Amino acid sequence: MRKIRIEQLEAGMILAKSIYGTDGRVLVREQTVLNPITIERLRDMGFPAVYIKQSSRPVADLVSDITRVDLIRSLSKLDNSIRAGKKLDLLESRKSLMLLIDEVVKNRKEMLSDFPDIRMHSDYLYGHSVNVSVIAVKIGLKLGYNELKLSDLAIGTLFHDIGMTQIPLGILNKTAPLNTDELDQIRKHPENGFKLLKDVYGISAVAANVAYQHHERFDGTGYPRKLVGKNILEFARIVAVADVFDALTTEKVYRSAISSQEALICIKAKAGSDFDPEIVELFEQIIG
Repeated sequence: MRKIRIEQLEAGMILAKSIYGTDGRVLVREQTVLNPITIERLRDMGFPAVYIKQSSRPVADLVSDITRVDLIRSLSKLDNSIRAGKKLDLLESRKSLMLLIDEVVKNRKEMLSDFPDIRMHSDYLYGHSVNVSVIAVKIGLKLGYNELKLSDLAIGTLFHDIGMTQIPLGILNKTAPLNTDELDQIRKHPENGFKLLKDVYGISAVAANVAYQHHERFDGTGYPRKLVGKNILEFARIVAVADVFDALTTEKVYRSAISSQEALICIKAKAGSDFDPEIVELFEQIIG
């Protein structure tokens, strides 16, 4: 298969991977022969790209569509619930998250270059949180984490951007450059996330601090507290790498993704400044 930007799609191309909505419904099924109406529909829904069938080789993925869709659906419901002022309930997300860990462990030999994922612009944060969890668990496996520690890492990672639920949707879904006030609001999401998670039953202090610390940088230039080196929790140092990798390799409406290898080069260039060099070294081992 190969990834094609929406503006480059042509009638007659065959979809290599089903496309899902936030609610878990199949919007366009795998093996569909695309026509002008379907292509226009995908564009209107905000999909930046799709995977097109190029050969009969099966599509490799680290987690199943069912697990991925269930997690995205639960994160969407959680987002809506928080925005409506309701009590935080993470139970539904935890069940699917345990399945994600099991599948990543089972497929631990698969490389991140075989990591197909396309999402609508408005659903970016949900798919991003799932992908970052997958990458973080793979790094945790390299570090020799046991089941309990992998679970704690995955929980902290899945909710690392939960503070974004305190940001107006108009800002999150904006495709034009953000102004200074909007950027200031975005930069508050680590603190907002920590406040949401710190007293939730079943969320450890370490997992809650992943939300707080994932934008800290190894040389102390990050935010919100400018922590340095190993003063940053190891979980947060893992998520810092996974977070940037997924952001760089994900198709956006307003820009194309870069390849896994190009993203790895960018990350390696910032080992010791933005990222923990030891985490970067382990991360390189899971890139195909």
